[in-house]
Amino acid sequence: MSLPYHAEAFKKMVREDGLLVMGRGRGLMTVVTKFIRLCCNKDMLVFVLNAADDYDRIKDALLAERKAPADLPRLANNELSLDERSELYDRGRSIISTTRVLV
Repeated sequence: MSLPYHAEAFKKMVREDGLLVMGRGRGLMTVVTKFIRLCCNKDMLVFVLNAADDYDRIKDALLAERKAPADLPRLANNELSLDERSELYDRGRSIISTTRVLV
C-alpha cells in the first residue's frame, strides 16, 4: 500500500464486511485492487459494483502483480445471458459488475 490511509481502509474493509466509500482521487483503485487480489483465489463470491469501466485497469494491475489469468475477476454486464451470469456466480471469485445485472 502506498499511503497509511490505504492500508487502514483495506484493513477496515476486510474486518467490517467489505464496504468502502472513498472520494475521487484518494487512491480507491489501490485499495480495491488489493482487495480483489485477496479474494481472487478464495472460495467466495465478491461483487465489485460500478467498476465495469475500470475492468481493464483492474485486470492490468493484477496481471502486473503476477496474478494468473485464470484467477482474474470476471466481468458481468448486460451482454451476458441469465444462464451465463448464474454459472459465473456459482463459480464464485471476484466479479466486476454493473448494478443493473443484479436486478
